[in-house]
Amino acid sequence: MTLSLRDAAREAPSRIALVDDEGALTWAEVARAAAALTPESPILTAHARRADVLRIWNLLDARTPFALLHARWTDAERDEARARVQASRHPAQVVVFTSGSTGKPKGVRLSAEALGAAAEAHARALPWQPDDRWLLAMPLGHVGGLSILTRALWSRGAVVLGPERFDPDTFHAASTRLGVTLLSLVPTMLDRLLEDGRPPPPRLRAALLGGAACPPALLRKGREAGWPLLPTYGTSETCAQVATQRLDDPRPEGVGPPLPGVRVRVRDGAIEVAGPTLFDGLLEEERSSDWYRTGDLGHLDEDGHLHVAGRVDDRIVSGGENVDPLEVEAALRAHPAVRDACVVGVPDPRWGQRVAAMVVGEVSVAELEAHLAPRLARFKHPRRWRFAEALPVAPSGKRDRRAVATALERST
Repeated sequence: MTLSLRDAAREAPSRIALVDDEGALTWAEVARAAAALTPESPILTAHARRADVLRIWNLLDARTPFALLHARWTDAERDEARARVQASRHPAQVVVFTSGSTGKPKGVRLSAEALGAAAEAHARALPWQPDDRWLLAMPLGHVGGLSILTRALWSRGAVVLGPERFDPDTFHAASTRLGVTLLSLVPTMLDRLLEDGRPPPPRLRAALLGGAACPPALLRKGREAGWPLLPTYGTSETCAQVATQRLDDPRPEGVGPPLPGVRVRVRDGAIEVAGPTLFDGLLEEERSSDWYRTGDLGHLDEDGHLHVAGRVDDRIVSGGENVDPLEVEAALRAHPAVRDACVVGVPDPRWGQRVAAMVVGEVSVAELEAHLAPRLARFKHPRRWRFAEALPVAPSGKRDRRAVATALERST
């Protein structure tokens, strides 16, 4: 198989490729519709809608380099990312952005070969069936959303376009009405879907559960309700998937074995990945090793299944969205009344983590929220606040993030 729209139209012309409330398109119809689209900038703010999906498949087919920007970013965030893409001298099939440790999102460069290898590895771990339909309910600015399109294109499967904003009733109704068989979920979505005892959609045969650590109690609750959940782990730098539980081997813990062709090891407690699905590098630098050190902590059990324990750094994962504390702190310090700020993630039963901030300065929460509104996407805004005369300092002289987190956990 290939990531080629023309090949898909030739090999499976009458097979359903795209489904939404307007109807269904075959691969032959998708190829004709994509070819008729008006060309636009290869730096896209893509939404889960027909025209954007066709554009992305068209760009993949033509091997035209493009970048995906998060639809929930502010104009300022998108402008900065666009300028970085335009200034980069490193070509890539696709650039996606993910939070890093430098105070701004990392631009991750993914080759067509890596995307194809990831789609093939996924198909070997979870083979597509002829009548499968995968619901696209992840932002296309995320590698998780993009990977649904590349998997479908590789396997000549069908993508179903769901609602742009997640609402459990609308999501569940669309999954049922449009005959969805495959889903990608983050734990927050699952938690809300299980409210009021919602059963799985009638045709659903598998739901990948990733984007953040899933509490064992939530996984157990979902499975007891009949949801066919497969915990999974991946990163933008690995084209989405690294390890996934298998349908024939569901377990109460862990995220399963690595995908075929993907190698995983744990060094000094940190997860490292190698194989054909790795990124080329970042916008500003090349990848320097055959092994990518993910920054996630974990271990491999005696069966070779991966277990993920948390982050080496302080990145926050809230509802499946990555938030870099340094980026939020920089935005807070830009307020003239803020002398200092420290941002951490605090545990939350629904969101996994909540963004929380300790601020030094004579300023109100309302003023800070108004200040952040044009600067940061809403999912990056602190949901818990505490004001202090000074930030806690560790014996090393550095700010004591652990003490800040403890204080914010106790705040209401």
